[in-house]
Amino acid sequence: MKIDTMLAGLEDAPAHARRLEQLGVDGAFTFEGPHDVFTPLILAAGTTTTLELATNVAIAFPRNPVQLAHQAYDLQLLTHGRFSLGLGSQIRTQVEKRYGASFDRPIARMRELVGALRAIFATWETGERLNFRGEFWSHTLMPPMFNPGPNPYGPPPIAVGALGPQMLRLASEVADGVLVMPFNTATHFASRSVPAIDEGLARGDRDRSSLVVTGEGRFDGGSLEGKVVVGVAHLARTAPLLVLCGSIDDASADAFTRRFAHVHLVSLVRRFGARRARTRVIECVELAVTEEVRLLAPG
Repeated sequence: MKIDTMLAGLEDAPAHARRLEQLGVDGAFTFEGPHDVFTPLILAAGTTTTLELATNVAIAFPRNPVQLAHQAYDLQLLTHGRFSLGLGSQIRTQVEKRYGASFDRPIARMRELVGALRAIFATWETGERLNFRGEFWSHTLMPPMFNPGPNPYGPPPIAVGALGPQMLRLASEVADGVLVMPFNTATHFASRSVPAIDEGLARGDRDRSSLVVTGEGRFDGGSLEGKVVVGVAHLARTAPLLVLCGSIDDASADAFTRRFAHVHLVSLVRRFGARRARTRVIECVELAVTEEVRLLAPG
């Protein structure tokens, strides 16, 4: 198991990345928030040597496959092979109303996007003629002037963010990794996600060793930028809401609780220690819930 965390900020991204590497963190990722998802990684690439860098996630459908391929290929070069391209579909409202892009048939669209990226990478790596013809995108021209040639570190791996069974099956079939969405539980992951992942692997004639599964367990600045916990906090109105997470960024937690006074944040790592929180998750969650409910109960 590897431990990744969010790469915060823009101007301070290089210093933050360097600090994470010094602490022994395995990787850092950006998300599609107030800043471009790729720029902080470009800034961090030159100040680190071992920290793995990734998008988690870049919103896929508003972007053109050739544009994405160039960004990913260049980051793979700048990081000396430490970059992973994480793609996500987002939801219809965000894609259509914020980006002004099409969202229809997201499973088929994501499948085709990954296929287009593979075809473009293959052209650059091998010199074979680009001849990708799909329903949503077609790419049949790659003049030498626009072909970067083989990447000394190989094409970057592609991961797909997924929660529902259809996207999980697709990601496990065609991508190099699955980015498990934070709106999840241990029970849901074991009973719904894992079977869908296994089905996708079977469809792609692959085994589990060919897939990297990444989960989220940190409450940080990203939690203030439209993630699921914000929506649930709004729905709860004034009812007490308990948020359990692996670790907590104190500054983000303070800002969140000022905004939502009825929310109670609990870090399992802080309460039970990192080793116990990672190896005995269900036990820690049950204990934390029992303790917090006792404290919140009237009288």
